[in-house]
Amino acid sequence: MSVPLSFLLGMGAAFACSELVEWLPGEAQSLDLVIGIGFLALPVLWLALAGRSILAALGADRPPSRAARLLLRTAVLSVPLGSAAVVGLGGWHDLVERWAPDSNTARFACLLLPTTLLEFLFRFGIARLARRIAARGSELELQFESGTGPMVALVLVCALLLGAAMDLAALSSALEIFFGTTTLGSTLGLLVLVVAGSALLPLLFRVLLPTSTELPARIAGDLREVAARLGFRPSALLSLDTGLHMVNAALVGPLRWPRYLILSDGILAYLDAATLRGVVAHEIGHARAGHPLLIVLVILVVPILLLQPVMALDLDAVDPWLLIGGGAALATIALLGIRRLMHRFEYEADHLSARALGGATPCIAALLRVGELFPGHSFSSSFRHPSEVDRVQTLVAHENDPDRSERFRRRGRTLRIGLLLLGLATLTLSAVAHAQVFASDMATQAFYSSRFDDAERWLAQVPAGEARETTLREDLEAALALRDELGVASATRSELADAAFARAITLAAGDTPARSRPYFALALAKPHDDPLRLSAWLWSDAVANGDAERGARIAAHLVEHFDAPPALRDLMIRVRDGG
Repeated sequence: MSVPLSFLLGMGAAFACSELVEWLPGEAQSLDLVIGIGFLALPVLWLALAGRSILAALGADRPPSRAARLLLRTAVLSVPLGSAAVVGLGGWHDLVERWAPDSNTARFACLLLPTTLLEFLFRFGIARLARRIAARGSELELQFESGTGPMVALVLVCALLLGAAMDLAALSSALEIFFGTTTLGSTLGLLVLVVAGSALLPLLFRVLLPTSTELPARIAGDLREVAARLGFRPSALLSLDTGLHMVNAALVGPLRWPRYLILSDGILAYLDAATLRGVVAHEIGHARAGHPLLIVLVILVVPILLLQPVMALDLDAVDPWLLIGGGAALATIALLGIRRLMHRFEYEADHLSARALGGATPCIAALLRVGELFPGHSFSSSFRHPSEVDRVQTLVAHENDPDRSERFRRRGRTLRIGLLLLGLATLTLSAVAHAQVFASDMATQAFYSSRFDDAERWLAQVPAGEARETTLREDLEAALALRDELGVASATRSELADAAFARAITLAAGDTPARSRPYFALALAKPHDDPLRLSAWLWSDAVANGDAERGARIAAHLVEHFDAPPALRDLMIRVRDGG
């Protein structure tokens, strides 16, 4: 009961390309979009190639070749690759910025539209191939998740709700500036999202997916009695309609409320009452041991708290290849640690299930029955679960050896002390790192709130030399200079924007084009989504960084796409022509 990997990778590719692939404002054209849209056919073509080879093998009464099976397994990559092509090569995110410049909700909806279409085409292709294989009388399994539509819808709704929350925060300029421009605000904003998501996701799961409080009459009373005896709300036991495609159970919700125990229709149909008691006790064991909350803390909260300490490191001085290698090694260690933690939690839930029911028989019966339904998985572990065989052997060992069972419980206490120490160490590192940039954060917030004098006072407390503070000082000096010239002590950034744009053009056309950057930046305050001013600022930033090639590209873009003021247009023509 998880989001399909293809869709998750597609979402990641879409957001990554929107950030990493640069399209200048208004640069994407119809031909670019047509090229990108052509990649929407990638899932169908990929599955067609794999299916053609597999069907030919079945028609000749021989097993599919390794190449065909590999092509089929890698078909999930068609969704992220197609998303990257549409968003990156097709300039989709540039069009999205034009269509929805002021709404994060609309922007997220448009940005994820190609990925959603690709996922639909991918699932359509899988279903079509499965029907053709079944028509040949073969029992070959494609090993892809079924009934993924509701989970995709759940993720999309979460993305739209995130956009709506950002739009609501933007109604208050103070909140928008705090969460959007300061490191402390960014960290706290991410933590707020984790808490809100922990509370909201179970409710969305309950509403958006075909769940019901109705359980089969033959087992309803027995399962609810087990839940109540173990301290779990009987009304929180839900069935999930998957058309018998899914044989699974899951605990949804890291908080005590809202939290649901979901039993798919497949597991309710294929397991008897005694075996289902073991399943329910196992899932409630996760809740009683606090596993969902611990996983959220380790996977989400700890990385969020580590963001600022990592940013405080002088990574620019490190050799890029060493940085890549070190990052890959740390990521591998972290993933292996998370995998081991999740396996440990499964063993703990099994152990608690056996203790709650007075013996390991129900849990062992459930594991053996699942092994019968999926014989290929009995001896293999996944990222989240140990193999059924290992779990059965561990349960038997604990039941036959009380001392071993006690040692297992003690290791669990030691593990939690270690996780507590990890959390405290991470929190301390984060607090120290944020304290070091607190004055810079306050200066940033004051500047973007048009409290220029406060920004100047806070910047006086910041050591010189940091790139971020240097840029902020330049922007503040430009704002103070314009404010003094206009003679309006209470002038805001928006009120200074037009004068800043005129000053920027004058400086850019003179002998000191690099000095125009802070004025072009200040000009963005009104209107903030003007593609002409944004392009001019990008040009000035390229000049300030000594990137002549990028500067010439942006200059050509400005001349071609915008009706710029004459002085700026003449300058861009000279830059474009190498003058």
